[in-house]
Amino acid sequence: RLSNWSNNEDYSISISNSLIKLWESITCSGSGQYVYAVAKNDYVYMSSNYGSNWSISFYRKMMWSSISTSSSGQYVYGLVNGEYIYRSIYHGYYWTASNPSYALWSFITLAGSSVYALDSFGNIYLSNVTNNVWEMIYSEKIQ
Repeated sequence: RLSNWSNNEDYSISISNSLIKLWESITCSGSGQYVYAVAKNDYVYMSSNYGSNWSISFYRKMMWSSISTSSSGQYVYGLVNGEYIYRSIYHGYYWTASNPSYALWSFITLAGSSVYALDSFGNIYLSNVTNNVWEMIYSEKIQ
């Protein structure tokens, strides 16, 4: 169950036959209008009306580990363990795979136009929403 925090009402996601989901991550735009959630071995779900209605944003079941969006909700990044970082630059529509390639991804976050991703080995990667080029900025191996 996901809640609409603005008025404490609960809304069920009823677009899947599965009653139990292993939710991994949720994120929302600065205003709360755009909300995105991921579950293990499932889809990316989105709401563009403050959590009142939900739909599938990415129609491929994957092992999602984290999702994050920009303050406007325009840029959305999702991590899939053992695969790529996926991104949408159109409010959760039209997803594409992004570099760096395969890793055991743990967490992703956006700060302004910067995107930070953390893998399970403690390495941190940095990208920018406009150029989609990734650079490792910290490695446990270097320390």
